[in-house]
Amino acid sequence: MPEKASPIISDSDDGLGKETPLAKIDSMKFGSIKIGGRRYCMRDVLIFPDGTIRRRNLGRWIGSHHSFGREDIAGLVAAGAKIIVIGTGMSSGARVKGELRAYADQSRIGLVEMPSREAARKCNELQADGKKVGTIIHLLC
Repeated sequence: MPEKASPIISDSDDGLGKETPLAKIDSMKFGSIKIGGRRYCMRDVLIFPDGTIRRRNLGRWIGSHHSFGREDIAGLVAAGAKIIVIGTGMSSGARVKGELRAYADQSRIGLVEMPSREAARKCNELQADGKKVGTIIHLLC
């Protein structure tokens, strides 16, 4: 029987905002991701270096979820990420703004951009190598 993905209401539900020792990405499909055995339904997910999982804060839904700016990685950088992995969507429909690239360069943070499935594999690989990685993955388009 297929696993039913449960909707996430707030950061206090279903493990969001809780630290996990290693937030391994198990699988993903359009609109949901399975991390550490738990499925999350959302547009974008952030994984912090300590394993904390959060939903991306979108001030405005229309249009804002199709691009990543400085504010989207600032929390990951503040949390100690030395490498940021960005998943640009299932079909690479989201773009990375120049301001984000400039901020990463100024902060001396490594930046990896790729389609979301590849980004999930890269995140797992970097975590397994003991790197301080922060990840943001767009789970749509």
